[in-house]
Amino acid sequence: MEFLEDNDPMMLNAQFEPIPEENNKYESRLQSRNSLGERNLGIPNLNNATTTGAGGSLSPHKVQSRHSSNRSVTASAHQKPNEVGKYSGEEDNIICGRFPHMDVCACDIQCSIALREINLFEVYPGILMGPYQAGFKTKQLIDMGVTHILNVTCREYMKRRRYFKYLDIQIFDNHSEDAKKHFRITNRFIDEARKSPAQGKVLVHSVQGKSRAATFILAYLIGKEKMKLKDGLTLLRQYVTEVEPNETFMHQLAEYDLEILSKY
Repeated sequence: MEFLEDNDPMMLNAQFEPIPEENNKYESRLQSRNSLGERNLGIPNLNNATTTGAGGSLSPHKVQSRHSSNRSVTASAHQKPNEVGKYSGEEDNIICGRFPHMDVCACDIQCSIALREINLFEVYPGILMGPYQAGFKTKQLIDMGVTHILNVTCREYMKRRRYFKYLDIQIFDNHSEDAKKHFRITNRFIDEARKSPAQGKVLVHSVQGKSRAATFILAYLIGKEKMKLKDGLTLLRQYVTEVEPNETFMHQLAEYDLEILSKY
């Protein structure tokens, strides 16, 4: 599957449509929990949960996942980010950031601990990098001006579509994955956030925020900002010293670096 070129009319005119109502199940449960005090709403079935929404023409293509045989690269926008109003406090007293409608947290690291210890860094103007739980810090993300979230965690969680636009890339942190084939669409998504009239920002997050998240930020710095790979690594390590894309991703980034350098 080849991606659309950046100047392809289909890409330039891509529109986001409202996501299906079924994709709002976590949000509606949270609303029910807050307004009615409902309890025991049940653990969601992750095998059936879907993050697919309106993809416009942003080149959706099928990718195999350990959780589903029909997952895809998806972009979704329930509403225009941060145009619904200011944060309304609906998550101030949640127990689980992953599924805020739940009364218990079954995460490997309790969200009450993780959310307190995680720091968000703007590693480049308009670009934040963080681990999995960074996507749960709704109020702080809004306060920092984040409008877009590039999710490469390969984990299901409640999307805050009221405030953010999402692009989900199903890619695992192993040596059989091809990150390079996603660079054009992720670069365009990051660019959309940074260069929007609202001057938004994008959070790029993976499980630990050290390999996959760094890989796609580096690809953007190489492809859009014309920064050399080694300089990009130096920049990111000023904020997160443990940044280390896996060996395969580093090889793909090095190839991409040479391809971009050959064009100018």
